[in-house]
Amino acid sequence: MNYKPVIIAVSNQNLLIENFISELKSNIEKDESKILFSTYYFDDMDMSEIVTNAKTASMFHKNKLIHVKNIDPKKTAPLLDELTDKPQDFCKIVLSTDKISKEFSKFKDKISVVSLDSQSSFDSMVKEEAGKLNLEPSSKAIKTIISLLGENLNVIRNELEKIAASNIGQKISEKNIKEFIEKQNYDNSYSLLSAVAARDIKASIKILCELEKKKEDPIGILSLLSWRVRQIFKALELARDKKSNEEIAKSLKTSKGAVYYILKDCRNFKISELKKILESISEIDLKLKSSVEDNYILLGKLVTKICKN
Repeated sequence: MNYKPVIIAVSNQNLLIENFISELKSNIEKDESKILFSTYYFDDMDMSEIVTNAKTASMFHKNKLIHVKNIDPKKTAPLLDELTDKPQDFCKIVLSTDKISKEFSKFKDKISVVSLDSQSSFDSMVKEEAGKLNLEPSSKAIKTIISLLGENLNVIRNELEKIAASNIGQKISEKNIKEFIEKQNYDNSYSLLSAVAARDIKASIKILCELEKKKEDPIGILSLLSWRVRQIFKALELARDKKSNEEIAKSLKTSKGAVYYILKDCRNFKISELKKILESISEIDLKLKSSVEDNYILLGKLVTKICKN
């Protein structure tokens, strides 16, 4: 598709945004030399730096691709004003967010808005990702994966890659999933979530050390922590608004039984604390992908901060 120089990519699944960026990058590189790729986080961005980058040609690359993550649509207008003013042909800028906003309509003739969320069910999305890895999970296996890992396609994709690399085989049953995820990989990870939610620093650090010994993926662990903290944050907001457990379950896309335990964790936090924790998670996410510092040291600092907050 022929996109305008400035693109708004919309999805509540990070994996779909990452796939879109990769596909866009590949399409540009098909006909041209390798591009210069840059990533920024909206909360930490320097607007002038992004604009200068977008409008300045590279000495060594014919094209540029810039990704600005997690934009706040209500605060994006000044950046869009700058980026859509005489955009350069050599640069594509993707601003990603989890929801479409009426704020974008002001720039409808100057930007491309791309909704990446599939109209199909989340189960179908998981099945599609499994298919890319030549896996054939049963419908019960897919529901088991979602119940264990939540509706985070990135986390599920990471686990499917591990399953594909194992000797389980192509056809995946519910039993396979339970044995592989619960017994082999995710017992400790979910124990970590429980310990952190209880703000038990001693248990949290001990479990984190065990995960390091098993060489579990730090980014996967951070994704799980982020997912759990966001669940607690949203549940706490809904409970404050006097929503019923059934309404909370529907909003969180989980069971009423799971809501009981989430609300139990809510007692250990205030909304103001959770906002700061989510900011810290965003900072650690950036550092995990760019820092030379030991990733488990970064996770340890995050876990300590959450438990001592």
